Amino acid sequence: MKKFLAIIMAITLVLTMSMSIVALADEPVVTSEDVVEESTTPEMPADYDENSIVQYLVFNFTDLENITIDSYITATDGTLDYYAQMYASYGQAITETEYEGKRALSMNQSTVAINDLADAGIAYLPNKGFLADKNTFVYVCGTMLSSGFSEGDKIAEVVFDFGGKTASHEIIAGQQNSFIEVSYKIHWINVLIVLMCVVVLALIVLIIVLTLKKKKAVKAEEENDEYVSEDNLFDVLASENVEEIIEEVAETEEVAETEEVEEKVVETEE
Repeated sequence: MKKFLAIIMAITLVLTMSMSIVALADEPVVTSEDVVEESTTPEMPADYDENSIVQYLVFNFTDLENITIDSYITATDGTLDYYAQMYASYGQAITETEYEGKRALSMNQSTVAINDLADAGIAYLPNKGFLADKNTFVYVCGTMLSSGFSEGDKIAEVVFDFGGKTASHEIIAGQQNSFIEVSYKIHWINVLIVLMCVVVLALIVLIIVLTLKKKKAVKAEEENDEYVSEDNLFDVLASENVEEIIEEVAETEEVAETEEVEEKVVETEE
């Protein structure tokens, strides 16, 4: 139990600072007048298992104007029953719920603005862009050895929930537990504008390419027509030359026949 209370105290001081996760400040101070109230604390069950306790600190960044911080613990049923009864005896309401499909106790929920994240140990670095905003979150946490933990102790799991993306990091005593997570908020209207411009530009390029191809095809067709005309002219000229040659040959044969007949007539007369 001392280890568990040390875990809660460390999470309270280091992770959420002014926002108490388990409201330890609300626990009653034991005095001589509180002996009767102290006796109401439930007895530790036989199946109590301190090593089964896992604490989750969940930062939900879906709405940057209202960032929620939830603290859960999971453990064996007997262990959870014990802590639920214990905090109920202190007058602190503990909600039983589920986390990642496992039975859990919701220890606390807080809401902070983006400008107050430093109070929860997180540095926020925004970077505005035309197509998307880049948000960088730096979780600052040391080795935690100065908080009374032994090296290798698992203190908690810190979860950053960005809606569609979830990042989980274990906080281990003795290790450097700082980490960086980046999320993007896409400006869909600007993205659509850029896509439309790209489509229009692509259409213009396509029209230019098709126009050039068409001009090239027309030019090639005209050149082919010229070649065909020259071929036709050659055929006509060749045909005319053949006819002339045939006529010349026919005339030559007629002259030869005439001369041959005349020679025979002369010979007959002689």
